[in-house]
Amino acid sequence: MNDIIKKILTLKDDYNMIRVDDVYTDKWIGRHYGSTQPGRMGKKGYTEEEFDEVINSLKELIKYQKDLKNFIFYYNGERGPEYPEFERILKELKKEYPNSKFICIYNDWREFPDTEFTYIISLNYWIDVWHDNKENHENIVNIGNNHKRTKLFISKNRGDNISGSRRKWVDFMKKNNLLEDAHYSIGWEGKWLEDDVGESTTGMNGPDDYKVIDFYKDVFVEVVTESLIGYESIGHGYYNSEKLWRPFLMGVIPMIITFPNVNVHLTDMGFDMFDDVIDTSFYEYENFEKQFEIINKNLKIVKNDLVVDGRFREDIWDRLKNNQKHFLNQDSIENYLRKII
Repeated sequence: MNDIIKKILTLKDDYNMIRVDDVYTDKWIGRHYGSTQPGRMGKKGYTEEEFDEVINSLKELIKYQKDLKNFIFYYNGERGPEYPEFERILKELKKEYPNSKFICIYNDWREFPDTEFTYIISLNYWIDVWHDNKENHENIVNIGNNHKRTKLFISKNRGDNISGSRRKWVDFMKKNNLLEDAHYSIGWEGKWLEDDVGESTTGMNGPDDYKVIDFYKDVFVEVVTESLIGYESIGHGYYNSEKLWRPFLMGVIPMIITFPNVNVHLTDMGFDMFDDVIDTSFYEYENFEKQFEIINKNLKIVKNDLVVDGRFREDIWDRLKNNQKHFLNQDSIENYLRKII
């Protein structure tokens, strides 16, 4: 993504790339930012000394850049604070570099219209999923609509999260007899799709999507349960991961249980969220039960209206393939970023 940013700016030397992930190391996991109360792992947020520590660490990174003119700060991880908290740090740094331009690429999927810096949502996980499955792009693209699919959806739930949304979703599926029509993982019950195809379940992320491609070929929808819902309550922002991008690569209808209004960003990025044929209002809610009820209704709509004889309706299939092409076309990222910069 950083190379794409530089290409758009048509600058090779005028902007220095500062990797913020190098500062927010494992030391910062589980912090409760903006509070003196312990976070998930018993660690409190910043002390004043640690706030200065982050600033000084960034200064050290800046010091070794060959050009001190302008800076792109990019953060793709899950350990640091929400963007408004990091903006405080940028403001302190700006005092020392008043004539420099600051661009911030950050994994916080919200709008910040009042920020004084150019703010860009990190799309690094889009690129990661693209690269992790690169060797299998052709095989994935060649999945057709001529075979009958036997299950309605796939839902991979490796472990519970801080908000309990995954466990609540699994309980909802059980209560509403949805598991009968799903391929699913429930990690805390020892149920793994990877086990069904003889693959290891030790890797939490990485190129494991293709390992379970036969399950994707057999469904119409992926109900994604994002990992970090709830972390915003301890100052970590709206962080999304590689999971959000899987439905677009695999050519299935996305229904994503995550932070509010992610569909607005994805639509702006050029993806079809099928809001004319399913009810995407569930993206507006933070109440899980409300989200689940609407998703359940959507699953029925897909089954009754968007599927014919075990296959996608042709117009829906065409739209899914357009999503897939858009995901695989790296120019899509550049075109989106050009609208911002």
